[in-house]
Amino acid sequence: MRFRKKEMLVLLVFELLLFSISSVFISRKNPQAIDNLHYGEFHPHSSYPNHFMPTGQNITRREAIINYMLALYNESGYFHCYLRATPLDPRLNNYPSIIDYNDFYKTFEQIGATGVLDWSNVTRNVAALVNTNPSSIFYKLVNSSLDSGPGAISSAVALELFPKLGIGDLLDYEAIGNYIVSLQRSDGGFLDKKYEIPETCSDMIATYAALHALSLMHRLHEANIDKALAFVLSCYRNDGGFSNTPASESLPDVVPLGLWSLKLLGRSDLIRVEDTTSYLLQYWDDEGGHVNGGTIVNTERFVLSMIELNELDRINMTNLINWVLWCQTHVNGVFLPTPDETDIKTERFEWCRAAVNILSVCNRTDALDEKFFVAEQPVYTVPEWYKEFIREHFGTTPTTIQVGPWVLPRIDIMAVFTRWGAPIAVFTAISAPCAYICHNNRAERKARRELRKKRKRRL
Repeated sequence: MRFRKKEMLVLLVFELLLFSISSVFISRKNPQAIDNLHYGEFHPHSSYPNHFMPTGQNITRREAIINYMLALYNESGYFHCYLRATPLDPRLNNYPSIIDYNDFYKTFEQIGATGVLDWSNVTRNVAALVNTNPSSIFYKLVNSSLDSGPGAISSAVALELFPKLGIGDLLDYEAIGNYIVSLQRSDGGFLDKKYEIPETCSDMIATYAALHALSLMHRLHEANIDKALAFVLSCYRNDGGFSNTPASESLPDVVPLGLWSLKLLGRSDLIRVEDTTSYLLQYWDDEGGHVNGGTIVNTERFVLSMIELNELDRINMTNLINWVLWCQTHVNGVFLPTPDETDIKTERFEWCRAAVNILSVCNRTDALDEKFFVAEQPVYTVPEWYKEFIREHFGTTPTTIQVGPWVLPRIDIMAVFTRWGAPIAVFTAISAPCAYICHNNRAERKARRELRKKRKRRL
């Protein structure tokens, strides 16, 4: 049976049309399939319906915070830092840190809401941060994240978080203690990580974390206490503030670290209470109840310092609590950096964490039981720019392959067939006759050419 060119063209056009229709049908059947499949877009309220109130109703501030944190939770066991954050993605080395896990757990704990979440997946992910490779120099230490090694900070956080999650037995105190002691430098301060660039200076952040971790393990005596004290005092300025390094200027945000370090070293008597209090108060707006020109995090650090100095009664507590509560927006219950901020896109969990911590250390979490109108419930959404970037550079979301210490991408073939299986099947089914026809026509043309050659030879 022979097909003329016109018939072949009609058949091919029909085939392409049918392929397009099948693609549209599948897309309409589940228009968000590609997004949900590729990017893991989860809405936690589907798993925790009892913790979400109807849109546009009065709930308590506490319930609004719970709703917000559940919206940031990904069912694979990690938390987003804000509602339009990029998801966990090995291709971009985007992994949650142990600090993120700890901050969320602590905030749930401070508002008495750890029971609203199943922590099993979180616990699994946190446990995976322990280095279990016997040939590694970091064996038995706790990594900061899946793509970052251990440090003084990650060790201190792990010593707090692991026991709360019921996996404290995974911690090797001896290995952690030896590692942290090795981070102490000749000036008495500590580095966060062992193999930082040679010119890296000791700083107060890493030094406090190291001292805190050693104290939690009752191994503070293993460090050089005298040198550590000398380093902390070298960061204690004449103006009453603390600097992050001996060569830098004092910063109000560093003050709580300096005060806590002196306390851990048993030398709180060296704190110049009045000097440090006066230093802090110069940044304080007592009428407004916040640090001048700062965010709620700056105000949190001020409050922590004043508590350590036992000078909290020097500020107007009512104004402070009101200012903190005003940072919570009625749009969806999230927190903004200041009450004056009007851009809802500036929401971050960090603002929420700081607010709850202020209320907790001031024994005022009862303020969260106040009725609070929320216009809509918070929902995590994968940013469009990220989707476009992934489509352009990767096409599909990979699973991961573990090769030694590296995580490499692998294209998820099943995801491709899940999305395009039906159109591919239709295309294949209709392509088969076309291919067969084309093949037969080619064979017939070849046979005719051979026949003409034979006729010419006879002539």
